[in-house]
Amino acid sequence: MESGRNVGDGAVRLETKLKLLMKRPNELLARAGIKLESGLAVRDASMVGGRIEESGRLDDVVEQCHGSAGGEALNEPALRLLEAEILNRLSLPANRSGYSELHNGSLTLGRLCYAAVRALKPDIVIETGVARGVTSACVLGALRENGKGRLHSIDLPPLAEEAERLTGCAIPELLKDRWSLHRGTTRALLEDLLRQCGGRMRVFIHDSLHTHRNMYWEMMAAYKTLARPGMIIADDVELNRAFEEFVEETKPSRSGILQESGKEACCGYTLFEAR
Repeated sequence: MESGRNVGDGAVRLETKLKLLMKRPNELLARAGIKLESGLAVRDASMVGGRIEESGRLDDVVEQCHGSAGGEALNEPALRLLEAEILNRLSLPANRSGYSELHNGSLTLGRLCYAAVRALKPDIVIETGVARGVTSACVLGALRENGKGRLHSIDLPPLAEEAERLTGCAIPELLKDRWSLHRGTTRALLEDLLRQCGGRMRVFIHDSLHTHRNMYWEMMAAYKTLARPGMIIADDVELNRAFEEFVEETKPSRSGILQESGKEACCGYTLFEAR
């Protein structure tokens, strides 16, 4: 009986995904490409990073990158209130389906991005990957405190009934006036978006498809148009050597890796100072 129910459940899920895909048939090739690239990455064991070394505590890293302005940002009451609101929104029963918990950004990543945005005061921030929007909310909160700037997010939600509704559900409504959400893959959208931003992007955050090919391509594309001083931040850098190779190639002023709280993952950061 149990196996019969599992088969039935699988058939229902497949039917649901097909119905959702039929609503957006233009996404078929993009989603097929993601599946193929993900499958190839899993089989390519030689790409798995094995030399991840942590850079220390978040507070120390932020102060090393941004001085006292960074340390002060991490202690702002606005950040504490925002984190409480994010956790409250994530705890609501209506917001707990559609995405795996593994898709959520950690508060370590969120704080790192918040401090970077507060210190660098960018006109433009670009992130790839949204899910429930933990990192997005932290960036938008920092932009609000700055009184300037806009976040452009690229995301292609999973084929699940609730995923589209839940995209960005952790973001408080009062912060969304500085947010532009672009639906699609980074391969299709990122380069055009970078051109439209005209060299005004000062913070870039990778948190989309974590294959070596995609991570390295995204970071290099962002690096070519990054305003200085600027930061490129990446989530889940332990999955392959893309971040290590990016650092070796671009030689940032500061770089390192942080273990994330509440998640078995690491985020990497690079700071490129003014030329």
